Amino acid sequence: MPQPLKRNGSIHGIIFGPGKILERAELAAHIANVISDWRNVEETLELTYGKILRASISKNRQSHGVTDILSQQIFDSIYTLDTKLKLIDRALKVLDDTTHHETFVKLRPEIRKRGQERNNLVHNTWGVCEAYPEALILNSFDDGLMIYTIKDFVDISTRTQLVARKLLALFSKLPDSRSRRKG
Repeated sequence: MPQPLKRNGSIHGIIFGPGKILERAELAAHIANVISDWRNVEETLELTYGKILRASISKNRQSHGVTDILSQQIFDSIYTLDTKLKLIDRALKVLDDTTHHETFVKLRPEIRKRGQERNNLVHNTWGVCEAYPEALILNSFDDGLMIYTIKDFVDISTRTQLVARKLLALFSKLPDSRSRRKG
């Protein structure tokens, strides 16, 4: 876990600003890795939504290609994670098997936590400190100054990848649209 940096007389040389994190390129690369891992979560959410739509409207024999395009456009136009989760939640309620919805409801808090971790990395200011040459310093509006090491970034990435795997497991259990058709 990142540790708070307490300002006192012995801490000096904290510098924030454009390009400062590049002085610690290996650590900066880990921020990019977390962002990439989070994009995988969002992509899996998008695929899940598309699969739910295909399954729920295939009984009307609508083209899957159209459904896929529409689901991607709808999902991409939504900015907030909470709204995306609500959209999937409501779509899952349409399916005959309630276990998919129950699984998603249990997974939602973890998805939100991982999204908040990603947002914290992306939407705050990064800097460096002479006293912590193997770390980056995050200046967070909510938490103040926080010390991030490689281990912290790897831990966040690991948790994000785990959520993505759980979402993919849910996705793989969703009904195939062709199996829902009733003749």
